[in-house]
Amino acid sequence: MFNFFLRCLCGSLMLGSVVATNTFSGLQDCDFARSKCAYRSSCYKALHSYMVGCADVLAGRTTKCPFACTRALISLTSTEYGLSLSTCDCGENEFCRLSKERIEVCRPEVSHAIADDTVVSCSVAKWICAADTLCSTALDFYHRLCRPMFHGRKCTPRCNNSLAILDRQEKATKLKDCFCDGSEDFPCRNIRKYTQRLCYGKHDWEEDFHYIPLTTPKTHSGSSAVTCHSLLNILSTFHPIRDTGHGGGRRKSSDEFGEKYSLED
Repeated sequence: MFNFFLRCLCGSLMLGSVVATNTFSGLQDCDFARSKCAYRSSCYKALHSYMVGCADVLAGRTTKCPFACTRALISLTSTEYGLSLSTCDCGENEFCRLSKERIEVCRPEVSHAIADDTVVSCSVAKWICAADTLCSTALDFYHRLCRPMFHGRKCTPRCNNSLAILDRQEKATKLKDCFCDGSEDFPCRNIRKYTQRLCYGKHDWEEDFHYIPLTTPKTHSGSSAVTCHSLLNILSTFHPIRDTGHGGGRRKSSDEFGEKYSLED
């Protein structure tokens, strides 16, 4: 029963036929894409959230995109195998085709969030990171090793090291420029403030609380228009910045994230 349910709902992810630029060279069969996603923990979790959060949209019970659905889609399309699901071929699956039409209501917010050159809230940036195994693990270490800094005490060498590792994760990119909008389930502004002052030595740093960009991209390269259309035509947490050499000392780094001892030193 579960496999049948999973198969049906996975079909609803096939929201278009445009292949994401520089990611996939052709359309995949949706059953094959579903299997690849289901056997990857991060993709499976995002898929499960999608199944639950977007149920009303897929069933046609609402014409608005619920918050839970937006969040689930952002997380799912942030994973490699979730992206392959979103670009696979529906074939003759009528449910898949109908779901494609219904999920379009979620396009604006999700397109903006996953574009390469846009700034998002720290909550959204955290979702994107959490959907990736390496980024999520790096974020967990950051949470654990930087607790004294979160309380305004000090930025320890271990905290600095965890920041360096988190900063290198591809899916942590949006954490660098994210903004606090009050939707966070963590003390976003205080964490950003203490990260800047204690870890990066910017003792007079103050956040501009009025800076809440909506759809303005960071650059004018035009790349977001292509990426967003491709990804959804189918269909934070914190603010580490460049190391200044102050605060808890020069940040250490680890060549491989798997070297947990480097985080614990």
